[in-house]
Amino acid sequence: MRPSLAILLLVQLTIHTVASAQYTNVPEKFSWNPAPMKGISFSRAAYFGFNQQQQLQMRANMASVVELIHQLPVLNPPRGYEVDIFATLCEHNCDGGKVITAESSLIFQEYFRRGNSTVVERDAEGPSLNIHYNSIGRIVSRITVGKDEYFEEPYLTRQEQGFPVYGNLVVITKRKEPLFIPLPKERYFQIEIAAAQKRADEVKKSFREGSPYQQWLKSKDKNIEAAMKGFEWAAKEDPVKAKANKEKFLQGIRQQDSMYKACEIQSLRDQQQMVDKFDADVKKLQQELAGLSVQEKVEPMIGPNSRQYMQINPGFFDPKLPPSALQILVIDLFKYEPAKEYMFSVADKKLFADIQATLDLVKLQSLLQ
Repeated sequence: MRPSLAILLLVQLTIHTVASAQYTNVPEKFSWNPAPMKGISFSRAAYFGFNQQQQLQMRANMASVVELIHQLPVLNPPRGYEVDIFATLCEHNCDGGKVITAESSLIFQEYFRRGNSTVVERDAEGPSLNIHYNSIGRIVSRITVGKDEYFEEPYLTRQEQGFPVYGNLVVITKRKEPLFIPLPKERYFQIEIAAAQKRADEVKKSFREGSPYQQWLKSKDKNIEAAMKGFEWAAKEDPVKAKANKEKFLQGIRQQDSMYKACEIQSLRDQQQMVDKFDADVKKLQQELAGLSVQEKVEPMIGPNSRQYMQINPGFFDPKLPPSALQILVIDLFKYEPAKEYMFSVADKKLFADIQATLDLVKLQSLLQ
């Protein structure tokens, strides 16, 4: 018989209460470990064309943001926690070498004692706070690559201190330009036609190499020749075993040849059906584009969830500013709901509730250009 909801809740509450009683936060022990400015790899950002001076300036700008967070009363010092800070540049995309994107991650690992023990331990892992710099793509829940990427318009959850919150991400900027621009229907079909044509071309290229049987025949003789050399070598040690393995191998070759040959007609038919399908996809999209009126071509494309398709605004960033300039921050400040995080310790809940309540977003904005 399934236990009642009341019993389940009571068990969960009991487990949480016992766990909380077994572990005690140690506020007199703490550590704040900034990301190192030296000894880091610059290869990723260098790949996008940013020199070391630009990268160091970016790291300095990032450090200023992290230090402002460090000045929160709950984090200065972070009593009962070791805070490890990691930083990366151009981890995903750096906007074609125009703007440096980056990320800072603050990992909070609690110092605690078990029961009546005097031994202080530290969590091997803990909750995190992540700051994304110059990375609009983070708002749309995935990394956008290239100018042709589009996505459904993100949901604006609310405003926090006058700044928009998308999901659990608060967005801070001084720029007046929109983050996203609507995707016109004409551009949508152009993107989809190009993608469908690419898929069709790739399929045709693959099939030009022949059916599975034809491709197998190309390598059949070489495979047999290589195997025969192996059997000749093995025969020097054990002629009887080598002969038996050779016959077994040749029998397998004959069976495989027969199997491929029997499937040849169906394989060719399947290949042609696939080519026809991809060609039909391209033709259908081309017809839909051709059927649009002049007015419809410039109208926003609406997705299946009745929301506009959008693109990241290519004119959002100010090209006159240096690549290291901070123009937008995206912070997962509301990733956690402290009171509801049953895996959090009592100290974790208080820590993140205090961070969310006291982080001054306007002060962070003052660090931007």
